[in-house]
Amino acid sequence: MSIGATLHPHDYPYYLWLNLGDGRDDFPESDWNATALWRFVQHLSPDDYAKEKDLYDISMGLTESDVEEKMRCLRISCEAFGQSFLSGDLAMFKKLRAAQNRDREPYKIYSPKQGGGYEMSYEEGSSRLKKKFSDEAPNPWWKLW
Repeated sequence: MSIGATLHPHDYPYYLWLNLGDGRDDFPESDWNATALWRFVQHLSPDDYAKEKDLYDISMGLTESDVEEKMRCLRISCEAFGQSFLSGDLAMFKKLRAAQNRDREPYKIYSPKQGGGYEMSYEEGSSRLKKKFSDEAPNPWWKLW
């Protein structure tokens, strides 16, 4: 599980996150083996998802007590909607993570071409991680034969 916020100018508009993950914490695996809490909320309760949408936003002028309140609300949301994950049942988590990763592209590498311009290729490690974490679950034993 990771929780944090970004205030980097390249990441504007600023936001909070709470990710649930299963696997290593080092990059790049951590970028592929986790999914955001809001995906659980969206899947389980579209009404609550609509109510919580601004929970992740960090607007200008936010006070310390505002941030504390948002963090408290994130904890409550995680306890409510991430309960299956928190109790060790990873079925829904793996389904949501797989759907998220199927829609993502591996990292792109642009290399200069001899005559000018660039050639795009996919980075091998992220291609492997995309494949690994795009499966809902490992193949059942009977599908291996």
